Order: sequence, then structure tokens, then C-alpha cells
Amino acid sequence: MLGWLGGSIALVVFCGVTLWCSFMLSDMYEVDGRKHGTYGDAVISVLGRGSAVAVTVCQLSNLVLSSIGYSVAAGESMKMVVHSHCDVRDTGCGSTVWQMSIVFGITQLFFSQMPTLESAWWSSMVGAAMSVLYSTAALGMGAASVGRKLEPRVKAFGVFNALGAIAFAYSFSAVLLEVQDTIHEPPKSKLTMRRAVGASMAVTFVFYVGVGFVGYAALGDATPGNILTGFNSPKALVTAANAMVLVHMK
Repeated sequence: MLGWLGGSIALVVFCGVTLWCSFMLSDMYEVDGRKHGTYGDAVISVLGRGSAVAVTVCQLSNLVLSSIGYSVAAGESMKMVVHSHCDVRDTGCGSTVWQMSIVFGITQLFFSQMPTLESAWWSSMVGAAMSVLYSTAALGMGAASVGRKLEPRVKAFGVFNALGAIAFAYSFSAVLLEVQDTIHEPPKSKLTMRRAVGASMAVTFVFYVGVGFVGYAALGDATPGNILTGFNSPKALVTAANAMVLVHMK
């Protein structure tokens, strides 16, 4: 929806803003010898309790909306996996995204019982691996489909949806301080976090640009929010890639 120029600018701008915010947050973890293990603690220390209420509302709203986004993305991928093994005309096939999202939400109740971020380290490793693998799959399928001619469609809602999708893709900084609080010292946690953020953002940006450019070249304005749902073949790869998205979302 944003086109070559708009999409490229949005990817760069959101990447830059997220990198800048992440570096500022990592520097706020320890100020004048006081450590802030949560986003809320840092806000209270810097802006006071009055401002903390407003900022906390924004943070929690962001987390809630991100969770909804994850649930919808998982529902779409689960739908693709289910439909690859059953007849969509079958009413028991689970043909709607909201049904799949509910199933995903129920499984999330069990995963949310992990008491701390330290106990969830393995899930982060699995998620990172899944992200690289399904992004590579999307890149390959997009490259194999480049050249498809589609009629351009410009819609205001589609533009805003595209901007929201790109912003959502860079949403990790909302819990950066909570993650940084799990880093062992020495060296200073902010140095470790800066290196980690820089490396991860570089890899992420390369994948986003690659998948975005190749996907747009293949599908044009018809590119869906979850690009993997835009391909129907090879069936085994599409199914595997959507299963990886599902694992990552968990």
C-alpha cells in the first residue's frame, strides 16, 4: 500500500526511531547508582508519579494491542496450517481466523505461567530461530514469484494499516528495561544491551527490507499483512513456514 518509496522510508524511519528509543532506554536502566528494573520505575524516577500514570497507560495499551496483533497473526497462520490438511468446505475445518485466535489464546494461558523472564529464555531462542526461518521462506517464495502483474489499488485504510504493521514489527522496546534487568554484570548491562540491540536491529532490518521488497515485487498491492498467507505453493513450505510463525507467536 505504501509503494516502493513510501515503504522504504517507513522501514528506515521506524527502524531509526526504535534504535534511538532503545539506546535511550538502555541508558536509563541505571541513573546515579539507582537501577530501574521496569519501564514504570524509570518513568517515576525521571518524570514523577503523576506523569508515570499517563506513560504507564500508554505502555500497557501498547502491550495489549501488540498481544492482539500476535493473536491475529497466530490465528491466520493456524488457519493456513489447518486448511492445508482439510477441506475448507468442511464446517469443522475451523475456517475463521477468530476461531483459531481463541485456540491460540487458550494455549497462551499455559505459557503465561512462566514466573520470570529468566525462565522464558528458551522460548526467546526458539522464537528467534523461527523468525529467521520463516522470513527466509517468505524471501524465497517471494523471489520465485516476482513478476506477477496486479492492478494498483490505493486505499487510505490500507496505508494506515501498512504503517501500523511496520510499527508493530518494531515493538520490542516496550519491555526493554524488563529484559535488561535479567542481564548479568559486569560488563555494564547498558553496554551489553546496546550491542544486542544494534546487532538484532541490523539483522531484523535486512530481513524486513528483503522480505518487503521481494514480497511487494511478487504480490504488489495485494500483499497481505502476513505475507505467508499470500502464497499457496509450494504447499509443504507454506505450511511449515506458517507453523513456524505459530511457534514464534507462542
